Amino acid sequence: MMSSSPEAELAESLTNEVTCPICLELYCDPVRLECEHNFCRSCISKYWLRGGEEGSAPEGQSQAFTCPQCREIFPQLQLRTNRLLCNIVERVRKLRVDSWGTASASPPEGSGAAERGTPAGFCAKHGERLKVYCQDEQVAICVVCAVSRDHKDHSMAPIQEALQECKERFESALTEFEEQKEKIRTMHSKHERELNDLKDSAASLERGICSQVEELLQFLEAEKKALCSQLQADLRRLEQQREGVLSAAQQEVTHLQQDVTSLQGRLAREGLEKDGQEVGDAPALIKESDFLFFFIIIIMEVYTCLLDSVSVTLMKALAETLVCLTQFLVFLTGIFFLQDLKELTERLKRGVREPEAVSEQLHRGLYQGPLQYTLWKKLRAIIKPAPCTVTLDPASASPHLTLSDDLTSARYSYTPQQLLTPEPTNQETRFDICACVLASEGFTSGRHYWEVDVGGHPDWDIGVAMETAGREGWVILSPENGYWTFGHQDCSLVGIYLDYEGGQLSFYSAVDMRHLHTFIEAQFEEALYPFFYPSADSSGKPLRIMNPQV
Repeated sequence: MMSSSPEAELAESLTNEVTCPICLELYCDPVRLECEHNFCRSCISKYWLRGGEEGSAPEGQSQAFTCPQCREIFPQLQLRTNRLLCNIVERVRKLRVDSWGTASASPPEGSGAAERGTPAGFCAKHGERLKVYCQDEQVAICVVCAVSRDHKDHSMAPIQEALQECKERFESALTEFEEQKEKIRTMHSKHERELNDLKDSAASLERGICSQVEELLQFLEAEKKALCSQLQADLRRLEQQREGVLSAAQQEVTHLQQDVTSLQGRLAREGLEKDGQEVGDAPALIKESDFLFFFIIIIMEVYTCLLDSVSVTLMKALAETLVCLTQFLVFLTGIFFLQDLKELTERLKRGVREPEAVSEQLHRGLYQGPLQYTLWKKLRAIIKPAPCTVTLDPASASPHLTLSDDLTSARYSYTPQQLLTPEPTNQETRFDICACVLASEGFTSGRHYWEVDVGGHPDWDIGVAMETAGREGWVILSPENGYWTFGHQDCSLVGIYLDYEGGQLSFYSAVDMRHLHTFIEAQFEEALYPFFYPSADSSGKPLRIMNPQV
């Protein structure tokens, strides 16, 4: 390596004298402390702001400032600009540039001048201004570097041109970035609208679900209340029947008890409880009979009235007659008493009539039968849409199809069949090659649902077709041709739901109502007819429309 010049040696020796002891760089706006030590203004300010232990005041003293080199403490902050040192630093910096700018000069090894003292815009190796841009290495170099063997074979450009080119590329990239930002904003707005539409659609679907389920719940709640009310009414009626029977038996027992108590009292008063004793005195028996007592009173009153108007002989005759009559009445009273006693005894022997058995029970066939199935049957009256009745149209059937007599099933036939129906006036209404058939019923509005047993093979297609859809030759099943169909699935029973105004056609596995496929936002502008293409296996199970049972 070539020896350094005297200017370089002088610059290197002066560099150590004009280097800040804190940042180890050339002084930048040097200041002098009272201890005559110099620092960069920013360096000493940051040092004191950090408040390290060097800047801490002794215990018992107020906050002070310390020199990082000699540890001298200053009670006040006084930073004085060292203008002489500023000039020296500038001279050293210029001297370093001039000395390193020669062809033979280079920064001394280990001096750190390339990292510390090279001004911005100058080559760290040669000290020349950076005027050339190496496009291969994408770095700014000086003229000396450009002619050196490291860069002489590279593509070069003036640094101003490279800067202008970079500026143009930056502006182009910035423009593209702004366009991308605008696209992202547009996409964000679109996504927000779609998200809002999605939320509105979900809310509308949720309201529809809640409305339909609530309608079913209201129906089931009404049926539950009706059955429970009927059950309680039947229970009250049966309770009243049984209470009436028991009440009649209780009344009969009460009457018998009253008669027994009455006769027991009469027997006790007459002394007839003892064996062998006959009926007692007449007055006692007369007292037992309200009728006889009343009759005697009347006779006595008549007798008293006649004492003054009749003769003694007649009165004696009347008295004897009254005595005889009284004895006769006493005899009759005894007979009546014995008759009552006999009848009561016979009634007691017969006992109380048993209450009539009430065999009627709660109607278990009404309240404990297939209740859920019964409710399901009734639900069909409010289901919307209820399964509709669909029959095949022989006028549209291909000759390669065999239709059942009830026009609800179709089977493929390899050989053309003799059609039972007369040929239609318009031959375009019949499928001539494709083994397809339409239904007789068409739909121009509303919501409809029907089910189809597609057989045991998956090569089938069902759906709807426009009235004017082409039927000649090989038919391509697509919405563009007027056919909305679904098939070729391993599913035995398929349900089809059509919402004409809503533009929706959905297919479900009718066994568990699992969703299979849906056409949405379809444009239905004319009559739609159910479409059927059975399996091409003539020995397989035929395609059959599962119409509701009437």
